[in-house]
Amino acid sequence: MVERNVREIAISALLDGRSRAADSVPILADDMPLGEAGLAISSLALLRAFIIVEDKLCVRIDDAAVADAQFATVGDFVRFVTRIDADRQT
Repeated sequence: MVERNVREIAISALLDGRSRAADSVPILADDMPLGEAGLAISSLALLRAFIIVEDKLCVRIDDAAVADAQFATVGDFVRFVTRIDADRQT
């Protein structure tokens, strides 16, 4: 899968349920915080984003991989999803 599409999947998953145009995925800076100082993504919303990514990429995200990762910014989440997608293809 092309990196751009993976990025769109990741950002769409993070923003799931928020109002936006049906086919548009906003451009978010990699350094935008996921917490209160940025998107205000709760831990429950982050969990939902993982479920959406699993469904869209047809993968199972290992709990240990999530526990070992840090998700402070949009870029952290996008890089994690990109890595999951790359691992799936190998």
